[in-house]
Amino acid sequence: MSGRDVGRSFIAAVFTFLLYDYTLTIGREIDLFWKRSWRSWTFFLFIANRYITLFGHVPSLVYLFWSPQSYFSRCTTLCNIIQAEIFVIQIVGGVIMTIRVYALHRNSRRVLIFLVTLILAAGVIGCWSLFSPQFNSSASKAPVPLQNSTANVDCLARAFSFSSDQARSVAITWTGQLVFDIAVFLLTLVQTLRNQRPGRRSIIDVILFDGCLYFAVVCCGVIANIIALLVSFSDILTSSIQPGSDSATFYQWPLG
Repeated sequence: MSGRDVGRSFIAAVFTFLLYDYTLTIGREIDLFWKRSWRSWTFFLFIANRYITLFGHVPSLVYLFWSPQSYFSRCTTLCNIIQAEIFVIQIVGGVIMTIRVYALHRNSRRVLIFLVTLILAAGVIGCWSLFSPQFNSSASKAPVPLQNSTANVDCLARAFSFSSDQARSVAITWTGQLVFDIAVFLLTLVQTLRNQRPGRRSIIDVILFDGCLYFAVVCCGVIANIIALLVSFSDILTSSIQPGSDSATFYQWPLG
């Protein structure tokens, strides 16, 4: 079995497992969402959060089973699709987190204004970082697939790879996301401590506690991304030196 076949099998297995996980709750999803009114923000956000991740894997899966001669011409398009998917997922996730914390704090306008301000600030920082001349000028240092290659050479990795200059810019973007995630975690933790009662735990207590664990894991994931982007190859094996280049390529894993 060739390396290309191994890559195909791995991506297909991941997509199959993801699809199986979705089918486990499709019955409850139909009863709780599809049979109710579709004219609500909750329905839109639920569908976006649930299915963008699922269908976002389809382009990568289709790409792997195209003929090898078409790899080079379609690689850039695939990378753009993957990056757009990550961007949209982060926005949808941020909106859902904001609504959730806003409800937990009993519709506190101060909490809502605070979180919306953080989202806007993170967005401004991200746009400034990713559209800066420094980021775009180093774009040529990113790895590209070899034309007329008979294998899928680094195309999927290219979507998550950056030169050392780009890595610093992306790390700044993730820092804005980290500040927002920490704020959400602390606000949820505060509400959890306020609702602690002796004896049997209520549904609200369980939801708050599970929410704290979830947001803590999200924060750890963002911190791991930032570390992978900033730490040199000698300290963490998430980079590879490109031939003929004085910079490293750092690989970032998306958080969905």
